[in-house]
Amino acid sequence: MKSIVFFLALLLASTFIYSQDLSRKITILAEHMPLEQLIGEIEEKGDVNFSYSPQSFPSDLSFSINAEDKSIKYILKKVFRKNGIKYDIVENHIVLRSSGESDPEGGEADPYSGQHYTISGYLKEKASGEVLIGAHVYDKESYTGTTTNAYGFYSLTLPGGAHQIVFSFIGYQPVEMSILLNKDMKIHQEMKETLLTMKEVEIVGRTENPFYLNDQISEFRFSSKTLSKLPGITGDKDIIKSLQVIPGIESFGDGSSLFFVRGGSSDQNLILVDEVPLYNASHLFGFLSVISPDAISDMEVFKGDFPVKYGNRLSSVVDIKTKDGNKKRFGFGGNLGPYTSTLYIEGPLVKDKSSFYLGGRYSTLQWLSNLYYKNQNVKVGFFDLNAKLNFKLNDRNRLFGTFYIGNDQLERKTYSAITTYGISWNNVLGTLRWNHVFNKKLFSNTTFYVTRYQYL
Repeated sequence: MKSIVFFLALLLASTFIYSQDLSRKITILAEHMPLEQLIGEIEEKGDVNFSYSPQSFPSDLSFSINAEDKSIKYILKKVFRKNGIKYDIVENHIVLRSSGESDPEGGEADPYSGQHYTISGYLKEKASGEVLIGAHVYDKESYTGTTTNAYGFYSLTLPGGAHQIVFSFIGYQPVEMSILLNKDMKIHQEMKETLLTMKEVEIVGRTENPFYLNDQISEFRFSSKTLSKLPGITGDKDIIKSLQVIPGIESFGDGSSLFFVRGGSSDQNLILVDEVPLYNASHLFGFLSVISPDAISDMEVFKGDFPVKYGNRLSSVVDIKTKDGNKKRFGFGGNLGPYTSTLYIEGPLVKDKSSFYLGGRYSTLQWLSNLYYKNQNVKVGFFDLNAKLNFKLNDRNRLFGTFYIGNDQLERKTYSAITTYGISWNNVLGTLRWNHVFNKKLFSNTTFYVTRYQYL
Protein backbone atom coordinates (compact mmCIF):
# COMPACT_ATOMS: atom_id res chain seq x y z
CA MET A 1 0.00 0.00 0.00
CA LYS A 2 1.31 3.41 -0.95
CA SER A 3 1.74 6.22 1.51
CA ILE A 4 1.33 9.96 1.42
CA VAL A 5 2.56 10.74 4.95
CA PHE A 6 6.04 11.63 3.76
CA PHE A 7 4.69 14.43 1.65
CA LEU A 8 2.50 15.63 4.51
CA ALA A 9 5.65 16.09 6.61
CA LEU A 10 7.29 18.07 3.86
CA LEU A 11 4.30 20.33 3.44
CA LEU A 12 3.93 20.97 7.17
CA ALA A 13 7.52 22.21 7.21
CA SER A 14 6.72 24.84 4.60
CA THR A 15 6.56 28.51 5.54
CA PHE A 16 3.42 29.08 3.55
CA ILE A 17 0.49 27.65 5.53
CA TYR A 18 -3.11 28.32 4.70
CA SER A 19 -6.35 26.88 6.04
CA GLN A 20 -9.44 25.82 4.19
CA ASP A 21 -12.74 27.43 5.18
CA LEU A 22 -14.50 24.36 6.58
CA SER A 23 -17.30 26.39 8.13
CA ARG A 24 -18.90 27.14 4.77
CA LYS A 25 -22.30 25.48 4.44
CA ILE A 26 -23.17 23.44 1.36
CA THR A 27 -25.66 20.78 0.32
CA ILE A 28 -24.52 17.29 -0.69
CA LEU A 29 -27.05 14.60 -1.63
CA ALA A 30 -25.35 11.34 -2.56
CA GLU A 31 -26.49 7.75 -2.96
CA HIS A 32 -23.70 5.19 -3.50
CA MET A 33 -21.53 7.89 -5.08
CA PRO A 34 -17.91 6.97 -6.03
CA LEU A 35 -15.10 8.68 -4.11
CA GLU A 36 -13.80 10.67 -7.08
CA GLN A 37 -17.25 12.02 -7.95
CA LEU A 38 -18.02 12.93 -4.33
CA ILE A 39 -14.73 14.79 -3.95
CA GLY A 40 -15.38 16.69 -7.19
CA GLU A 41 -18.80 17.81 -5.95
CA ILE A 42 -17.43 18.99 -2.59
CA GLU A 43 -14.61 20.88 -4.34
CA GLU A 44 -17.03 22.62 -6.68
CA LYS A 45 -19.63 23.62 -4.07
CA GLY A 46 -17.27 24.32 -1.19
CA ASP A 47 -14.40 25.97 -3.11
CA VAL A 48 -11.86 23.64 -1.48
CA ASN A 49 -9.07 21.43 -2.82
CA PHE A 50 -8.41 17.74 -2.12
CA SER A 51 -5.18 15.78 -2.45
CA TYR A 52 -5.07 12.00 -2.24
CA SER A 53 -3.57 8.89 -3.80
CA PRO A 54 -6.28 6.84 -5.60
CA GLN A 55 -4.22 3.67 -5.05
CA SER A 56 -4.78 4.00 -1.28
CA PHE A 57 -8.53 3.32 -1.56
CA PRO A 58 -10.61 0.46 -3.04
CA SER A 59 -11.81 1.18 -6.57
CA ASP A 60 -15.40 0.20 -5.67
CA LEU A 61 -15.59 2.51 -2.65
CA SER A 62 -18.85 4.53 -2.58
CA PHE A 63 -20.64 6.85 -0.15
CA SER A 64 -24.18 7.87 0.74
CA ILE A 65 -25.07 11.10 2.55
CA ASN A 66 -28.03 13.44 2.88
CA ALA A 67 -26.65 16.79 4.08
CA GLU A 68 -28.62 19.96 3.43
CA ASP A 69 -27.03 23.30 4.35
CA LYS A 70 -24.31 21.64 6.44
CA SER A 71 -20.74 22.78 7.04
CA ILE A 72 -17.91 21.18 5.10
CA LYS A 73 -16.40 20.03 8.40
CA TYR A 74 -19.63 18.20 9.25
CA ILE A 75 -19.70 16.49 5.85
CA LEU A 76 -16.05 15.41 6.12
CA LYS A 77 -16.67 13.77 9.50
CA LYS A 78 -19.93 12.22 8.37
CA VAL A 79 -18.53 10.76 5.17
CA PHE A 80 -14.84 10.06 5.63
CA ARG A 81 -14.13 9.40 9.30
CA LYS A 82 -17.23 7.24 9.57
CA ASN A 83 -15.77 5.06 6.79
CA GLY A 84 -12.25 4.87 8.25
CA ILE A 85 -10.72 7.58 6.07
CA LYS A 86 -8.47 10.12 7.75
CA TYR A 87 -8.11 13.70 6.56
CA ASP A 88 -5.69 16.50 7.41
CA ILE A 89 -5.59 20.18 6.44
CA VAL A 90 -2.17 20.77 4.88
CA GLU A 91 -1.30 24.00 3.07
CA ASN A 92 -4.29 24.78 0.88
CA HIS A 93 -5.44 21.16 0.55
CA ILE A 94 -7.58 18.60 2.36
CA VAL A 95 -5.33 15.53 2.28
CA LEU A 96 -7.05 12.12 2.47
CA ARG A 97 -5.40 8.88 3.57
CA SER A 98 -6.68 5.48 4.59
CA SER A 99 -6.58 4.46 8.24
CA GLY A 100 -4.18 1.64 7.42
CA GLU A 101 -1.46 3.79 5.89
CA SER A 102 1.82 3.52 7.72
CA ASP A 103 4.71 5.91 8.07
CA PRO A 104 7.04 6.01 5.05
CA GLU A 105 9.93 4.98 7.33
CA GLY A 106 8.44 1.50 7.05
CA GLY A 107 9.88 1.36 3.57
CA GLU A 108 6.74 1.79 1.50
CA ALA A 109 7.12 3.21 -1.98
CA ASP A 110 6.66 6.87 -2.90
CA PRO A 111 3.11 7.15 -4.36
CA TYR A 112 4.36 9.64 -6.99
CA SER A 113 7.51 7.78 -7.99
CA GLY A 114 7.98 7.98 -11.74
CA GLN A 115 4.86 10.12 -12.26
CA HIS A 116 4.98 13.57 -13.87
CA TYR A 117 2.27 16.22 -14.01
CA THR A 118 1.93 19.59 -15.73
CA ILE A 119 0.95 22.98 -14.37
CA SER A 120 -0.16 25.57 -16.92
CA GLY A 121 -1.98 28.87 -17.08
CA TYR A 122 -1.65 32.61 -17.67
CA LEU A 123 0.31 35.28 -15.80
CA LYS A 124 -1.33 38.72 -15.64
CA GLU A 125 -0.87 42.12 -14.07
CA LYS A 126 -3.24 42.43 -11.12
CA ALA A 127 -4.19 46.07 -11.66
CA SER A 128 -5.09 45.91 -15.36
CA GLY A 129 -5.35 42.23 -16.32
CA GLU A 130 -2.69 42.67 -19.05
CA VAL A 131 -0.77 39.46 -19.70
CA LEU A 132 2.92 39.39 -18.72
CA ILE A 133 5.24 38.35 -21.54
CA GLY A 134 8.55 36.66 -20.71
CA ALA A 135 7.75 36.13 -17.01
CA HIS A 136 9.50 33.28 -15.18
CA VAL A 137 7.86 30.23 -13.59
CA TYR A 138 10.13 27.74 -11.81
CA ASP A 139 10.38 25.15 -9.05
CA LYS A 140 12.40 26.57 -6.16
CA GLU A 141 14.03 23.25 -5.23
CA SER A 142 15.11 21.90 -8.63
CA TYR A 143 15.22 25.26 -10.49
CA THR A 144 13.34 23.63 -13.34
CA GLY A 145 11.38 26.38 -15.03
CA THR A 146 9.95 28.07 -18.08
CA THR A 147 8.83 31.50 -19.32
CA THR A 148 5.49 32.80 -20.52
CA ASN A 149 5.05 33.16 -24.27
CA ALA A 150 3.90 36.22 -26.24
CA TYR A 151 0.37 35.73 -24.89
CA GLY A 152 1.27 35.21 -21.23
CA PHE A 153 0.75 31.41 -21.33
CA TYR A 154 3.11 28.93 -19.64
CA SER A 155 3.37 25.15 -19.26
CA LEU A 156 5.72 23.41 -16.82
CA THR A 157 6.05 19.63 -16.28
CA LEU A 158 7.42 18.42 -12.93
CA PRO A 159 7.62 15.13 -10.98
CA GLY A 160 4.65 14.44 -8.72
CA GLY A 161 4.87 15.50 -5.10
CA ALA A 162 5.41 18.67 -3.08
CA HIS A 163 6.81 21.70 -4.90
CA GLN A 164 7.47 25.35 -4.14
CA ILE A 165 6.55 27.25 -7.33
CA VAL A 166 7.88 30.78 -7.90
CA PHE A 167 6.39 33.32 -10.33
CA SER A 168 8.65 36.30 -11.08
CA PHE A 169 8.90 39.18 -13.52
CA ILE A 170 11.01 42.34 -13.61
CA GLY A 171 9.22 45.18 -11.82
CA TYR A 172 6.71 42.91 -10.06
CA GLN A 173 6.59 41.26 -6.65
CA PRO A 174 7.58 37.56 -6.82
CA VAL A 175 4.89 35.09 -5.81
CA GLU A 176 5.67 31.76 -4.10
CA MET A 177 3.11 28.99 -3.93
CA SER A 178 3.25 25.57 -2.26
CA ILE A 179 1.46 22.82 -4.17
CA LEU A 180 1.03 19.07 -3.87
CA LEU A 181 1.29 17.97 -7.48
CA ASN A 182 -0.77 14.80 -7.84
CA LYS A 183 -2.63 15.75 -11.03
CA ASP A 184 -2.41 18.21 -13.91
CA MET A 185 -3.23 21.67 -12.59
CA LYS A 186 -4.24 25.03 -14.05
CA ILE A 187 -2.84 28.01 -12.12
CA HIS A 188 -3.64 31.51 -13.37
CA GLN A 189 -1.56 33.98 -11.37
CA GLU A 190 -1.90 37.75 -11.00
CA MET A 191 1.15 39.80 -9.99
CA LYS A 192 1.48 43.20 -8.31
CA GLU A 193 3.96 45.90 -9.29
CA THR A 194 6.96 46.40 -7.01
CA LEU A 195 7.26 49.69 -5.16
CA LEU A 196 10.92 50.52 -4.58
CA THR A 197 12.13 53.01 -1.98
CA MET A 198 15.51 54.55 -2.78
CA LYS A 199 17.72 55.27 0.21
CA GLU A 200 20.75 56.58 -1.60
CA VAL A 201 22.26 57.13 -5.04
CA GLU A 202 25.60 55.50 -5.73
CA ILE A 203 27.74 56.55 -8.69
CA VAL A 204 29.87 53.73 -10.11
CA GLY A 205 32.20 53.33 -13.06
CA ARG A 206 29.93 50.86 -14.80
CA THR A 207 26.17 50.90 -15.24
CA GLU A 208 23.85 47.95 -15.33
CA ASN A 209 21.75 47.35 -18.41
CA PRO A 210 18.21 48.62 -17.61
CA PHE A 211 16.67 46.33 -20.21
CA TYR A 212 15.94 42.64 -20.04
CA LEU A 213 18.75 40.71 -21.73
CA ASN A 214 17.98 37.17 -22.77
CA ASP A 215 20.44 34.30 -22.60
CA GLN A 216 20.69 34.89 -26.32
CA ILE A 217 23.02 37.91 -26.32
CA SER A 218 21.49 39.36 -29.50
CA GLU A 219 17.99 39.60 -27.96
CA PHE A 220 16.69 42.52 -25.90
CA ARG A 221 13.25 43.13 -24.42
CA PHE A 222 11.61 46.41 -23.43
CA SER A 223 8.58 46.25 -21.13
CA SER A 224 5.95 48.99 -21.04
CA LYS A 225 7.37 50.16 -17.70
CA THR A 226 10.84 50.53 -19.22
CA LEU A 227 9.50 52.40 -22.24
CA SER A 228 7.63 54.84 -20.00
CA LYS A 229 10.89 55.84 -18.30
CA LEU A 230 12.80 56.61 -21.50
CA PRO A 231 13.65 60.25 -22.20
CA GLY A 232 11.90 62.00 -25.08
CA ILE A 233 12.12 65.16 -27.15
CA THR A 234 10.03 67.84 -25.34
CA GLY A 235 8.18 65.02 -23.59
CA ASP A 236 7.46 63.01 -26.76
CA LYS A 237 8.92 59.54 -26.28
CA ASP A 238 9.97 57.57 -29.35
CA ILE A 239 10.19 53.78 -29.29
CA ILE A 240 12.43 53.46 -32.36
CA LYS A 241 14.94 56.02 -31.13
CA SER A 242 15.10 54.13 -27.85
CA LEU A 243 16.72 51.24 -29.74
CA GLN A 244 19.85 53.34 -30.12
CA VAL A 245 20.82 52.56 -26.51
CA ILE A 246 21.46 48.95 -27.61
CA PRO A 247 25.04 48.18 -28.74
CA GLY A 248 25.24 47.63 -32.49
CA ILE A 249 22.21 49.78 -33.34
CA GLU A 250 22.97 53.24 -34.68
CA SER A 251 20.95 56.13 -36.08
CA PHE A 252 21.71 57.89 -39.34
CA GLY A 253 22.97 60.87 -37.38
CA ASP A 254 20.31 63.29 -38.63
CA GLY A 255 18.08 63.04 -35.56
CA SER A 256 15.56 60.81 -37.32
CA SER A 257 14.09 57.54 -36.09
CA LEU A 258 15.67 55.62 -38.96
CA PHE A 259 18.31 53.15 -37.81
CA PHE A 260 20.72 50.55 -39.08
CA VAL A 261 22.16 47.48 -37.36
CA ARG A 262 25.79 46.43 -37.73
CA GLY A 263 26.24 48.22 -41.00
CA GLY A 264 23.02 47.09 -42.69
CA SER A 265 20.55 49.44 -44.36
CA SER A 266 17.22 50.51 -42.88
CA ASP A 267 15.20 48.30 -45.26
CA GLN A 268 16.91 45.20 -43.84
CA ASN A 269 15.05 45.63 -40.53
CA LEU A 270 11.73 43.84 -40.02
CA ILE A 271 9.27 45.74 -37.82
CA LEU A 272 6.17 43.84 -36.66
CA VAL A 273 3.10 45.22 -34.88
CA ASP A 274 1.06 42.37 -33.38
CA GLU A 275 2.72 40.03 -35.92
CA VAL A 276 1.93 42.28 -38.93
CA PRO A 277 4.80 43.79 -41.01
CA LEU A 278 5.01 47.58 -40.92
CA TYR A 279 6.73 48.88 -44.05
CA ASN A 280 7.31 52.51 -43.07
CA ALA A 281 7.89 53.02 -39.37
CA SER A 282 8.33 56.80 -39.35
CA HIS A 283 6.35 60.03 -39.35
CA LEU A 284 7.67 63.26 -40.91
CA PHE A 285 10.56 61.63 -42.81
CA GLY A 286 11.82 59.88 -39.68
CA PHE A 287 11.32 62.60 -37.07
CA LEU A 288 9.01 60.32 -35.05
CA SER A 289 8.09 56.63 -35.16
CA VAL A 290 4.56 55.65 -36.17
CA ILE A 291 3.53 53.77 -33.00
CA SER A 292 2.63 55.77 -29.92
CA PRO A 293 4.49 54.53 -26.80
CA ASP A 294 1.20 54.65 -24.85
CA ALA A 295 -0.14 51.79 -27.00
CA ILE A 296 2.79 49.40 -26.45
CA SER A 297 2.81 46.51 -23.98
CA ASP A 298 6.09 44.84 -24.91
CA MET A 299 8.86 45.19 -27.49
CA GLU A 300 11.43 42.53 -28.36
CA VAL A 301 14.52 43.27 -30.45
CA PHE A 302 16.72 40.73 -32.23
CA LYS A 303 20.07 41.78 -33.71
CA GLY A 304 20.88 38.33 -35.04
CA ASP A 305 20.15 34.61 -34.68
CA PHE A 306 16.46 35.27 -35.29
CA PRO A 307 13.93 32.55 -34.41
CA VAL A 308 12.74 30.77 -37.54
CA LYS A 309 9.23 32.27 -37.24
CA TYR A 310 10.61 35.67 -38.29
CA GLY A 311 12.01 34.52 -41.62
CA ASN A 312 15.39 35.55 -42.98
CA ARG A 313 15.86 39.29 -42.46
CA LEU A 314 19.46 40.45 -42.77
CA SER A 315 19.87 42.98 -39.95
CA SER A 316 17.26 42.95 -37.20
CA VAL A 317 13.72 42.18 -36.09
CA VAL A 318 11.63 44.49 -33.89
CA ASP A 319 8.55 42.67 -32.56
CA ILE A 320 6.02 45.07 -30.98
CA LYS A 321 3.03 43.90 -28.93
CA THR A 322 0.26 46.44 -28.29
CA LYS A 323 -1.82 46.70 -25.13
CA ASP A 324 -4.90 44.52 -24.76
CA GLY A 325 -6.72 47.10 -22.64
CA ASN A 326 -7.51 47.11 -18.94
CA LYS A 327 -9.88 44.24 -18.02
CA LYS A 328 -10.52 45.59 -14.50
CA ARG A 329 -11.52 49.25 -14.83
CA PHE A 330 -11.86 52.14 -17.25
CA GLY A 331 -9.06 54.65 -17.67
CA PHE A 332 -7.77 57.32 -19.98
CA GLY A 333 -4.70 59.45 -20.47
CA GLY A 334 -3.01 61.80 -22.84
CA ASN A 335 -0.25 64.27 -23.54
CA LEU A 336 -0.24 67.78 -24.98
CA GLY A 337 3.10 68.81 -26.48
CA PRO A 338 4.53 71.32 -28.94
CA TYR A 339 4.90 68.66 -31.65
CA THR A 340 2.27 66.01 -30.89
CA SER A 341 -0.83 65.50 -28.77
CA THR A 342 -2.06 62.07 -27.69
CA LEU A 343 -5.21 60.70 -26.12
CA TYR A 344 -6.20 57.14 -25.23
CA ILE A 345 -8.99 55.32 -23.42
CA GLU A 346 -9.17 51.70 -22.28
CA GLY A 347 -11.37 49.49 -20.17
CA PRO A 348 -13.41 46.31 -19.90
CA LEU A 349 -16.28 45.39 -22.20
CA VAL A 350 -17.12 42.57 -19.78
CA LYS A 351 -15.05 42.65 -16.59
CA ASP A 352 -12.25 40.06 -16.58
CA LYS A 353 -13.56 38.65 -19.89
CA SER A 354 -13.01 41.24 -22.63
CA SER A 355 -11.43 44.65 -23.02
CA PHE A 356 -10.63 47.40 -25.51
CA TYR A 357 -7.93 49.99 -26.17
CA LEU A 358 -8.37 53.07 -28.37
CA GLY A 359 -5.63 55.65 -28.78
CA GLY A 360 -4.85 58.44 -31.19
CA ARG A 361 -2.05 60.90 -31.88
CA TYR A 362 -2.17 64.13 -33.87
CA SER A 363 0.65 66.48 -34.84
CA THR A 364 0.62 70.08 -33.60
CA LEU A 365 3.37 71.28 -35.92
CA GLN A 366 1.29 73.74 -37.90
CA TRP A 367 2.36 76.63 -35.68
CA LEU A 368 5.99 75.88 -36.51
CA SER A 369 5.39 75.85 -40.27
CA ASN A 370 3.42 79.11 -40.00
CA LEU A 371 6.31 80.65 -38.10
CA TYR A 372 8.91 79.54 -40.64
CA TYR A 373 6.91 79.89 -43.86
CA LYS A 374 5.29 83.27 -43.30
CA ASN A 375 2.60 84.26 -45.81
CA GLN A 376 2.94 80.88 -47.51
CA ASN A 377 0.20 78.28 -47.30
CA VAL A 378 2.20 75.28 -46.10
CA LYS A 379 0.54 72.37 -44.33
CA VAL A 380 2.58 69.73 -42.54
CA GLY A 381 1.26 67.11 -40.18
CA PHE A 382 0.35 63.53 -39.40
CA PHE A 383 -2.01 61.41 -37.35
CA ASP A 384 -2.22 57.77 -36.23
CA LEU A 385 -4.90 55.65 -34.58
CA ASN A 386 -4.53 52.38 -32.61
CA ALA A 387 -7.48 50.18 -31.70
CA LYS A 388 -7.59 46.72 -30.12
CA LEU A 389 -10.25 44.33 -28.87
CA ASN A 390 -9.56 41.34 -26.63
CA PHE A 391 -12.06 38.56 -25.88
CA LYS A 392 -11.68 35.61 -23.50
CA LEU A 393 -14.17 33.10 -24.91
CA ASN A 394 -13.29 30.43 -22.33
CA ASP A 395 -10.21 28.96 -20.64
CA ARG A 396 -9.03 27.47 -23.94
CA ASN A 397 -9.88 30.14 -26.52
CA ARG A 398 -9.09 33.84 -26.90
CA LEU A 399 -9.60 36.31 -29.74
CA PHE A 400 -7.65 39.50 -30.44
CA GLY A 401 -8.44 42.14 -33.05
CA THR A 402 -6.01 44.96 -33.90
CA PHE A 403 -6.38 47.93 -36.23
CA TYR A 404 -3.87 50.68 -37.04
CA ILE A 405 -3.89 53.59 -39.48
CA GLY A 406 -1.29 56.33 -39.85
CA ASN A 407 -1.07 59.17 -42.35
CA ASP A 408 1.50 61.88 -43.17
CA GLN A 409 0.95 64.90 -45.38
CA LEU A 410 3.16 67.71 -46.62
CA GLU A 411 1.36 70.24 -48.81
CA ARG A 412 2.13 73.68 -50.23
CA LYS A 413 -0.06 75.98 -52.29
CA THR A 414 1.48 78.46 -54.72
CA TYR A 415 -0.98 81.25 -55.49
CA SER A 416 0.98 82.74 -58.37
CA ALA A 417 0.43 79.62 -60.42
CA ILE A 418 -2.68 78.57 -58.48
CA THR A 419 -1.18 75.11 -58.02
CA THR A 420 -0.96 72.72 -55.12
CA TYR A 421 1.80 70.21 -54.71
CA GLY A 422 2.91 67.92 -51.95
CA ILE A 423 3.51 64.36 -50.86
CA SER A 424 1.77 62.00 -48.47
CA TRP A 425 2.09 58.43 -47.27
CA ASN A 426 0.08 56.14 -45.03
CA ASN A 427 0.14 52.76 -43.29
CA VAL A 428 -2.95 50.63 -42.71
CA LEU A 429 -2.90 47.25 -40.99
CA GLY A 430 -5.40 44.94 -39.35
CA THR A 431 -5.12 41.56 -37.68
CA LEU A 432 -7.36 38.90 -36.17
CA ARG A 433 -5.65 36.36 -33.89
CA TRP A 434 -7.02 33.24 -32.28
CA ASN A 435 -5.25 31.57 -29.33
CA HIS A 436 -6.22 27.99 -28.54
CA VAL A 437 -4.92 25.69 -25.80
CA PHE A 438 -5.27 22.12 -27.10
CA ASN A 439 -3.93 20.52 -23.94
CA LYS A 440 -1.47 21.10 -21.13
CA LYS A 441 1.54 21.12 -23.51
CA LEU A 442 0.16 22.31 -26.86
CA PHE A 443 -0.62 25.99 -27.50
CA SER A 444 -1.48 27.44 -30.91
CA ASN A 445 -1.86 30.92 -32.36
CA THR A 446 -3.56 31.51 -35.72
CA THR A 447 -3.22 34.94 -37.31
CA PHE A 448 -5.07 36.55 -40.23
CA TYR A 449 -3.81 39.97 -41.24
CA VAL A 450 -3.83 42.65 -43.93
CA THR A 451 -1.26 45.42 -44.36
CA ARG A 452 -0.90 48.24 -46.88
CA TYR A 453 1.59 51.05 -47.43
CA GLN A 454 0.97 53.88 -49.90
CA TYR A 455 3.28 56.70 -50.96
CA LEU A 456 1.60 59.46 -52.95
